[in-house]
Amino acid sequence: MSIDLNKKIGPYVGLSKDETRKFPKLKVRIILYGAYNAMGLIGSECNGIVILNDTKRQVVLDEHCRISSGWFGPDNSQIAEFNRIMALSEADLIVFCRSHKRYREGSI
Repeated sequence: MSIDLNKKIGPYVGLSKDETRKFPKLKVRIILYGAYNAMGLIGSECNGIVILNDTKRQVVLDEHCRISSGWFGPDNSQIAEFNRIMALSEADLIVFCRSHKRYREGSI
């Protein structure tokens, strides 16, 4: 079974989890995705967790907890990491994001 390419947000496709966290001054969307759509070229090697800043409408980080191919959906480690991130406090989420190697400067 392959991912559903119709479940998407921007270039991130094959969404298996999509949740929003609201904090006093910050609203983030945390998504577990299976592939990246680069203008029609679907790259299942680019998968994992993406965090979006809904307040600023920016990508905070992506490809967190990436596996070799997201074509067949998330593995258990990705699901566990998604749940861990969802449980973080606002302060811990900011620290996590700012220390990530794929963090976009100034996005959170």
